[in-house]
Amino acid sequence: MLDFAGEQLEIQHQKFDDLSLTWNTIDPFRPVSDSYFDLAWRDDAVAELARLQSRTVTAVDLLEYRGGDMANGMVAVGIGFGDDYVVIQNNLDENGLAFGSPQREYHAHPIH
Repeated sequence: MLDFAGEQLEIQHQKFDDLSLTWNTIDPFRPVSDSYFDLAWRDDAVAELARLQSRTVTAVDLLEYRGGDMANGMVAVGIGFGDDYVVIQNNLDENGLAFGSPQREYHAHPIH
């Protein structure tokens, strides 16, 4: 979940090719309960993301992976912050984060 001045973008990858993008459906003030893990919402869990707080979004891309492996066709979300760029990608049943330019196997589809 990414917060842009009170507007939440919620990104969820699962399986090999499922991507869900939603806005403002998760209540981060509601406790998260799980019988196996002690979970909590945090705004500083990933230092690279925390340093992008208050930065202006300059680009949003859907990134289509065109590699020669089983991830071929997978779609990631790329968000530009001027010279910084974050890729939210499918790491099977969870999101993965990559910082910097996307891998060369990605083909960008800019969202205007």
